[in-house]
Amino acid sequence: MTNNLTRENSRTNGAQATEKFLTPVASIHETADGYTIELEMPGVNKDSLEIAVENNELSITGRRNHP
Repeated sequence: MTNNLTRENSRTNGAQATEKFLTPVASIHETADGYTIELEMPGVNKDSLEIAVENNELSITGRRNHP
């Protein structure tokens, strides 16, 4: 299931930028040692991933450049 979200940001020069967010398909597997998470994020490379844990909530953000 993919959710499409849109957020508009105001910039300091008065122009607006629109960012689109997608919730990728994910698979989570539990093992004796921990968890494995697999995400489908086409066009996103390892260097553009941001992974954070805050208040026991995992957040994974991947950014891709459009040509």
